[in-house]
Order: sequence, then structure tokens, then C-alpha cells
Amino acid sequence: KEALQVRVEKKTRATHVRESAERLQFGRTMEEWLEFRKKMNPDRLTHHPEFIVKPRGQTVWEGRTVRLHCTVAGWPKPRIAWYKNNVLIDAKAHPEKYTVESNYNMHSL
Repeated sequence: KEALQVRVEKKTRATHVRESAERLQFGRTMEEWLEFRKKMNPDRLTHHPEFIVKPRGQTVWEGRTVRLHCTVAGWPKPRIAWYKNNVLIDAKAHPEKYTVESNYNMHSL
């Protein structure tokens, strides 16, 4: 006959709470990662453009330089246009005033 051994491991309350918190954090991290992958996934056939990071309002003194940033996802790849007072900004017509950059879905003006 074989003897059956049972090992009982007692955990302190602090250990139990820490492990529960780690499981919750891991679950939250996985949910955030999956949501991010879903938003940035180009394999989806189409999905409407959406801001991942919206441009933030800025307050600056007149004549000073300001830089605006945003990140946009969508398929097909969205085209970004910047407006000032509801008028399209033509950076090519005013290169001394405006610089527009776009790299890997991150855009700046």
C-alpha cells in the first residue's frame, strides 16, 4: 500500500492579500493590453478613426511656440488635418510658422 501525503500550507493574511492584489493587477494589465492591441490592430478589416491620445488644450503667450500632439488609430490609416479657428492650417504654405510631423500614428503640429 502507498501512503498518501498531504501537505497543508498556511498563508498569512498579508500574503493572501498581496497575491490577490497581484492577480487583480495582472488581470487589469491584460485587459488594458488587449484593448490597446484591439485599437492598434491593422488586421481588422475596417474601423473608424479614433483618438488614442487627444490633443490637449494649451495656453501660451502670443508670439510664443507651442507644440500639439495626438495619436490616432483607424483602418484604413486616417489622414490628419489641423485647424485653427475652424480654418485648415496649410503648413506647406507657411513653413516658417507651422511644422507638421507624423510618425507611427503619432502626429504633431
